[in-house]
Amino acid sequence: MSLKLKQNELLKNHTTFKVGGQAKYFFEAKTIKDLINSIKYARHKNIPFFILGNGSNILISDQGYNGLIIKNSSSTIKLLTNNQVKLDSGVFLPKAIFFLIEQGLTGLESFAGIPATIGGAVYMNIHGHDKFFSDYLISATLLDQNNQVKEVSKNYFNFKYDYSKLHDNNHILLSVTLKLIRQSSQKAKLTTQEQLKSKSHYPQISAGCIFQNLSQNQQKKLNLPTPSTGYVIDKVLNLKGTTIGQAKISDKHAGFIENLGNAKADDIIKLINLIKKTAKDKLDLDLKLEIQTLGF
Repeated sequence: MSLKLKQNELLKNHTTFKVGGQAKYFFEAKTIKDLINSIKYARHKNIPFFILGNGSNILISDQGYNGLIIKNSSSTIKLLTNNQVKLDSGVFLPKAIFFLIEQGLTGLESFAGIPATIGGAVYMNIHGHDKFFSDYLISATLLDQNNQVKEVSKNYFNFKYDYSKLHDNNHILLSVTLKLIRQSSQKAKLTTQEQLKSKSHYPQISAGCIFQNLSQNQQKKLNLPTPSTGYVIDKVLNLKGTTIGQAKISDKHAGFIENLGNAKADDIIKLINLIKKTAKDKLDLDLKLEIQTLGF
C-alpha cells in the first residue's frame, strides 16, 4: 500500500490557535476510504499518527509532530428516514447545522459557533446550553485497532462531560447516525443566530475554553456563583489580561487564551501552568484541561 504524503507540513496552518511546528508527514483524507487507507498505512509502517479535524480544540507544540498527521476532511452528509442523518466524521459542524436546518432537521443549533468537525464533537461530547452532542447520537461506524470496520450503538461511548470512550482506545470514528427533530426551520435559524451572537465576543485566534468548568462539588466548596473557570480566572485569581510573549489570557473571556498574532506554543503552556499553579496555591483547586495537547 502506498500513500502520497506531504513532508514537513506547518501545523499552525491547520489549527485555530495558529501555533504548532511541522508534521514529519501529512495527509489530507477527503473521503472515508482515504481515512481508512491512511490509518492502515500508518499502522502497517509503524508510524505514529494523529487524526486532526478542524484543529479547534488542540495545542500543538512548537516542535511539531514526529509522525503522520491525518487531516480528516471527509464530508458526506446522507439524509435517512425517520429524521435520521448519517454524517462523515470529517464534516464541519457549522456546515452540517445550516444544511440540516434547510432540510427542516433541527437540534444541533445548540452547538452553533463551535468550529468542530463531527469527529471532534463526538470525541469531546461537546456541549451547548443544556445539550450534549451525545443527546442526538444513535449509532456510529468505527475502525478498530485491528483495522476492522464495526457498527456500535450510543452506549458503547460511555459519554460524560467532555468525555467519550474514544479517549481511552485506538478506535477511530468514521461516521455517525443522528436522530434529529423535524420542526420549523425559521425557529431553528433564530436559535442559531442567538447562539452565534452570544459567542461573537469570544477571541477568534484561540482553541476555545482552555479548562473544563468546575464540578458541582468544587463550585459548592468554593462558594462560587457559577461553575465557569473563566469566572474563577477573572474574578478570583485576577489573572485576566496576563500576557506571556504573544499569548494572553483574554480580556473578552478569561476562559480563553488568545494568540495576539505570533504566539508560541511554549508561551501558551507557560500561561496554562501559571493558571493551574495559582488555582492550586490560592484555592487548592486542580483545573483540568479541556483542550488536547500534541507533541509535547
